[in-house]
Amino acid sequence: MDIMDIRCCLREDLDRIAIQIMSKNGYKYKKNNPLTPFKQLINLSLREVSETPRNVLVSKSLQCPQEYKNSLQTLIFNFKKGFNVNRYLSSELKNAGYNDGFLNDFGLHHFHLGDKILTSGKSKGFVERTGPILIARITNETAYLVGIYQHGLNGVPYLWSDKNIVNIIHNEWPESLEIYKVTMVEKLTNEHTAEQHNNLRANGYNSAITMSDGTIYSMIGGGITVVKTNRTITWEYDRFYDRSKSSLYDLCSYISNNAMEHVMFPINLTLKYFYDNYIYEDESNKILYFVKEVSVSEVSVIVLYKGLIPSYYPSEKCLPLSKVSYAVMLHNHRVKL
Repeated sequence: MDIMDIRCCLREDLDRIAIQIMSKNGYKYKKNNPLTPFKQLINLSLREVSETPRNVLVSKSLQCPQEYKNSLQTLIFNFKKGFNVNRYLSSELKNAGYNDGFLNDFGLHHFHLGDKILTSGKSKGFVERTGPILIARITNETAYLVGIYQHGLNGVPYLWSDKNIVNIIHNEWPESLEIYKVTMVEKLTNEHTAEQHNNLRANGYNSAITMSDGTIYSMIGGGITVVKTNRTITWEYDRFYDRSKSSLYDLCSYISNNAMEHVMFPINLTLKYFYDNYIYEDESNKILYFVKEVSVSEVSVIVLYKGLIPSYYPSEKCLPLSKVSYAVMLHNHRVKL
């Protein structure tokens, strides 16, 4: 199928929209960062805890200081109800390009146990920072509360690389770690200390860990790249970009086959929105295209022609459109852009 002269800078558009989303929601993105703006947005999605109800499982070994029990119970309540718990996380959450080695390697979050929201300073908008923190493994369905540990200058040495924390999860909820089990190796040649593991992680190396019964796990949090970012970011970006590129090609095919006589080429498409569908704008021809995946084999295209309404149209609140066309196309094209 021949494609007319239709142009789109998809990667640049994704980055532009990602910057808009992060800026609007108060996040700081870094220009000089190994991660592009869109990948920094994915990084945020991995570090945040989504607002969804979860089962809460508490380790038998978890002991909470008396002064933090109310905060812990509030946090548990929020997990169960699906309320926002991100204010309990590290204030580095504001920095979209920040690499959380603890999360990227072990797949673990840490939560502060303050009971008041800070109104100033670096951690404004977060709960009060506390020495004792809750360490938990968070999945879409369950919050596994592992333990409360002292962190900081007077905290547990090399807490963020202490495999004993993972060992608690292994002993109590091994099924949650099953997919990260290493089965091709019976025993590691070298067993690293927490300090050694920390040094390897800091230099961009992935290191497997051995549990008390000899079970070996690796890359529970997705793994670390040579530039210390989460490997999952690359996978998620490539998957999303390939899907978006495929839908864009289908849109280009639709335009080539259905363009009206007055449509001027070349067409420069700009991505304006993505979530449950894509919205592209052809500013020169004043056309909006709504593209939505109907199934794995079909995509729908809705075309809105802007600015073609009579001057006496009764309401400015109505969409300025005069014609809507709808088509369902076979999703059978791929193209390198």
